[in-house]
Amino acid sequence: AADEDIRATKSGVDAPLWLDDAFRLAFVRADVAYLIDIAPNGQITDARALGQATPDFAWSSMARVACEMDGTLNEPTDDDEEWVVEMAIPLVSFDGVKAGDVLGFSARRCDVPHGAARVCAAFGSDAQSAELVLDR
Repeated sequence: AADEDIRATKSGVDAPLWLDDAFRLAFVRADVAYLIDIAPNGQITDARALGQATPDFAWSSMARVACEMDGTLNEPTDDDEEWVVEMAIPLVSFDGVKAGDVLGFSARRCDVPHGAARVCAAFGSDAQSAELVLDR
């Protein structure tokens, strides 16, 4: 993620990471949405939502994350370059999903630029998402 001001000010278990720079991955199966937010410092907030219900933050994706930053976290006086996230999510965290199953998928990236309001861009949405066919 190209980013001139890498921000990750929220901390703690299931903190509202989406208010700073973050990626949100959403995996959808029938009426269940699995939401995973990842901050530039590798912190994760994950939740499961049934239908239109409030997300349940007790759910854990069991994701493993590695992050790399080319810049200084939470230092608005300099110019950063980018941050990269790698993540592995075990299939068992998706309640019975197995190889051959199809999941809806969407990704959103939010950024808080120097002195500006937060902006977000997305691929897919809750209503229209790409499909992932799981092969392992």
